[in-house]
Amino acid sequence: MKLNRLLGGLGKETFPKKDLHCGQYVGFERICKSSQAFTLIEMMIVVSILALIIGMTTQMANHVVASNNLTLAGESMQDALRAARHLAMAKDRVVEVRFYKTSDPESMEAKSHINSMQTFVFDAENLSAKPFKQIIKFPSGVVLSDNETLSSLVTESRIKKNWQERDPKVAVPGSGGAYVAYTLRFMPDGSTDLDTQKLWFATLHASHETKLPPDNYVTVQVKATRGGIRTLRPN
Repeated sequence: MKLNRLLGGLGKETFPKKDLHCGQYVGFERICKSSQAFTLIEMMIVVSILALIIGMTTQMANHVVASNNLTLAGESMQDALRAARHLAMAKDRVVEVRFYKTSDPESMEAKSHINSMQTFVFDAENLSAKPFKQIIKFPSGVVLSDNETLSSLVTESRIKKNWQERDPKVAVPGSGGAYVAYTLRFMPDGSTDLDTQKLWFATLHASHETKLPPDNYVTVQVKATRGGIRTLRPN
């Protein structure tokens, strides 16, 4: 009887009735399952969804950055060519633009890419050439294609080979003299040294692109007769 009274005096809170979330009593406590707890499967689903969202966001951000870099490269190349033409006319000198094909130090396969350009001004005798400005390097991940289908300006016939004592092969940062230079000359009247019977252009694209044509690109066209410059992009 005393035991019954003692247990009865503990109150209803110590031994509540079972509900939908509580199990059997263990001693003076009960085993309950919280209705707000996540199961392992539910947590795995949430983590998978978050990983998918992060992956899609990262991919979109990378695409935007690559597209912006390509736009910047196209604008830099177009501006540099126009400036070279104006310089030739203003100074009444031959101005030569060189596109440098160098080994990529970041590539494990030691691939070579055309990823920079520089302008040179010749003297009145067209024998001595001096750099007009520093090398213009294209943004990271952007290269100038050396495929003849995409770039007629950087074919075998445009490679500079007649290096002279007064027009030496200048060192390029990271490569020294180990490079190939493709050239384009603007004359004092604004024309070029290009064959007027052909179309001349060069295409910029992401360095990892292998498709022809690439999914995204910028093509800079040079008119041989007047040296006019224009840019083309896919729709």
